Amino acid sequence: MEALAAIETDKERSFFLIDLPCRSDMVENMAIDKIIRYNDSYGAVDFTKDFTKDFTKDFIKENEAELTERQKEILLILAEDNTLSSPKISLKISLKKSVTSRTVKTDLSNLQKKGIILHKGGRKNGYWQLLFLPME
Repeated sequence: MEALAAIETDKERSFFLIDLPCRSDMVENMAIDKIIRYNDSYGAVDFTKDFTKDFTKDFIKENEAELTERQKEILLILAEDNTLSSPKISLKISLKKSVTSRTVKTDLSNLQKKGIILHKGGRKNGYWQLLFLPME
């Protein structure tokens, strides 16, 4: 059974919140289309760090208005090594501009709230999953 759109509002109708169900095949097709465009531009697709970094750069370019410069830098760092903790990420960023581990934690939390990244696993053996990447 297909899910229907849910619409919420207040008595004054001063806002509308519309929840549109998204078909998973549509999302998958969008990722496949992006892979095909990548394939046409760069050659055969293999899910290496180079592909991840290029895909991340494309995502950042397409979502520039929604991300701060530091969040963009964090995504590029995670594309290179998704096992880094916030203190290690802040050290990498601090090579260019001073930033605290707490600030990086806040940025990581904001990226999670936006549905861009997800932390999987525990504190010591966990990793960051970049949700905008197609599945391998």
